[in-house]
Amino acid sequence: MPQYELSLITRILSKEGFASVLRQTALSIMDKGGVVRKMENLGEQELPHRMRAHTEWHTHGRYFLMHFDLGRN
Repeated sequence: MPQYELSLITRILSKEGFASVLRQTALSIMDKGGVVRKMENLGEQELPHRMRAHTEWHTHGRYFLMHFDLGRN
């Protein structure tokens, strides 16, 4: 199985919000036959530039790294 690395940047959320985002992402990978090997929380960092989402401007985000295997279809 090929190994992949996925970078995720989320807005600053509650602990439950982060858990929900990571769970949904991992479930999406597993639904396609993948295996999540490792998740790393890289912490809160300043974004490279201001981003707008849902009518709000964001200057900081929470960075995550997810390592997974995914078979070829």
